[in-house]
This record gives sequence, C-alpha cells and structure tokens, in this order.
Amino acid sequence: MFTKSISEIKEIQNELTLDLNNLKKSVKLKDSEIELLNQEIPNSQTIIQINH
Repeated sequence: MFTKSISEIKEIQNELTLDLNNLKKSVKLKDSEIELLNQEIPNSQTIIQINH
C-alpha cells in the first residue's frame, strides 16, 4: 500500500497542474495552427482555379 504525506501529494498535484497547463497551451497553439490552415485552404483553392 502506498502512503504519501500531504506535502508529497501537494507536490504531485502541482506537477500535474503544470503538465495540464502546458497541454492546454499546446492545444491552443494547435487550434490556432488549424484555424490558419483552414483559412489558407480557400485561398489555395482559388489560386488553383485561377491557374487552371
């Protein structure tokens, strides 16, 4: 059976919170990248239509 002190649990909680916040930032960045790509798609389609 595992036994952890309150301070150990709080330390682990802080580490997990940091990890979670980093993941949230990463997801926001990816969302931004996806949005930019979604904006580029119609532009690319227009260029393709113009060149054909």
